[in-house]
Amino acid sequence: MPIAPPPENLLDQPALELMDLYGRMRSLTESAGFAGTLPAIWQCSDESQGIKKALMGYVFDCPVFNLGRVGALLDPTRLGPASNHGQDLVILGGSHLGLSEEGGIGHIERVNGRMIPCCGTLARVLGEYLQLYRRAASLMTLSRGVGGIKVEIPYKYLFRTVTSENAQIHILLNQLVDGNALAESSQGKVYRLNSAFAQRHQRLLAEIGSEARPIGEMLDPQTFAFSKRLDWQSLDPQIMLEVSIFDFLPEIVTSPHPHRRLANVHTWRQFHRSPV
Repeated sequence: MPIAPPPENLLDQPALELMDLYGRMRSLTESAGFAGTLPAIWQCSDESQGIKKALMGYVFDCPVFNLGRVGALLDPTRLGPASNHGQDLVILGGSHLGLSEEGGIGHIERVNGRMIPCCGTLARVLGEYLQLYRRAASLMTLSRGVGGIKVEIPYKYLFRTVTSENAQIHILLNQLVDGNALAESSQGKVYRLNSAFAQRHQRLLAEIGSEARPIGEMLDPQTFAFSKRLDWQSLDPQIMLEVSIFDFLPEIVTSPHPHRRLANVHTWRQFHRSPV
């Protein structure tokens, strides 16, 4: 398996109409010599997915086989039965996202008129980590003074506690600061910025003045990590999803579109679970 998911900009492609996608899939499979083709989908069982499955079946002139579980988890045990129903498989997979985005989370309007996060399982996993990251990015501050730009880090981020069942964020000091603290404040400690960090964020740092400003989006994946006690053997769908994407969460929460990035990383992880 590749050690990293595809870059975010590679996946940031123009939207494609559903029937255009299915048409291209049908054309590609025929040009590749597929015969006795069975269409299959791994996605959530959800009312927003029913029409999609029906249209895919229409294009391939065959009922669609279901390979998915809640949270768009691939069920590898269903691949065997699927292979018995068709000679070649064409599989469409991935988490679904809402049409509109609020606070980095996709939303969809259900048949009862309510707007809710979509996929809800992804949103529940993401919410805890996204909140931790955004709080840290708002509480840590930068300011310009004698000797250059300084970063003030609250005490709560300077002491690593024992890993618990609740997610925690840990600042990687050697990636953010140079040397020991220059001073202490009522809220935390003040440090000189790490030179590599300053080099990465030259443009944004040029706007920093004497008045303290939140570090914000400059708190990048190289400067923090998450910890949480997880059951890596659990069969609970939400925990399975969380375990699958845990190592990539710093990159996910710092994305301009964290929910979408989570969906893409999760899809990449599930694809590599497939033995076909």
